[in-house]
Amino acid sequence: MMKKLAAILALALAGALLLTGCVAAAPALDESQIDRPTVVVTLNGEALEATVEPEETAEASAAPTAEATAEPDENAVPEYAVLNTVPAGATLTLSGTHSSGITSVCYRFDGGKTTTVQGESVEVEVPAGAQLLELYVIGGNGIASQWAAYYLTVE
Repeated sequence: MMKKLAAILALALAGALLLTGCVAAAPALDESQIDRPTVVVTLNGEALEATVEPEETAEASAAPTAEATAEPDENAVPEYAVLNTVPAGATLTLSGTHSSGITSVCYRFDGGKTTTVQGESVEVEVPAGAQLLELYVIGGNGIASQWAAYYLTVE
């Protein structure tokens, strides 16, 4: 009984010391310190560029004018810094790079269901009418890359 009480008191004391800062806790990790893998998408050995959405400006975030309230064109292509042109039925190789290797590739087209494939890479055929490929990879260290977006123009 005394041993149990001593163990509980020791645990409570350790918790109190940790909360008061008398015992250093593990420092919080800055996002830039995480060793994340990177995504690579290739078509016939040529790397595609991830799409970068333009930064919103003060003008763009202002209230819309009467001219801007017209019905949006559903077929209009959004203005992105990068649009990747791929032939209809093209096969893309989805992979990643990391010093510990890649264990899984996770991808989806046009916001659909995410498909996860075990392995370093996967070859996928671009579905007809696809406009957006999103993917991430998981490194051998168990850490996932950030989602990468590739906007596509299918010819």
